[in-house]
Amino acid sequence: MKRIVLWIVAILLFAAIIVKAIVWGIDYAKTMEVGGFKLSDYSFFIESTAFDFDRKLGTIDSAKDARKKAEAVWVELYGEKIKDRKPYRVFYDEQNQAWLVVGSSNNILGGVPYIIIQKMNGKILAVGRDK
Repeated sequence: MKRIVLWIVAILLFAAIIVKAIVWGIDYAKTMEVGGFKLSDYSFFIESTAFDFDRKLGTIDSAKDARKKAEAVWVELYGEKIKDRKPYRVFYDEQNQAWLVVGSSNNILGGVPYIIIQKMNGKILAVGRDK
């Protein structure tokens, strides 16, 4: 009898792990999607960004590269704890060739990080934390 119960528990545990892996995979795939945005909708952020960060990040040709470079800037500005804001969502404005990368709130206080970067030269147009 104990063996049967142990087998049932083991099978249920295995099934739960498989379901969790599938759900995680679907969620991860959603974060890899690239949405669209209009740079003009973010002019307030660009005009009000008060930072002295003149470095250019180089050409950014993919969403993966945009995520990587955004995280590097955020770590430099806010420290390693900013990595708790994953997953990062990426948006691209085809007309103005600019990337918008936004962190997740994850119910953590401190504001959601965002960065707007030009594709061609990696110039940072805006960076900050939305409260």
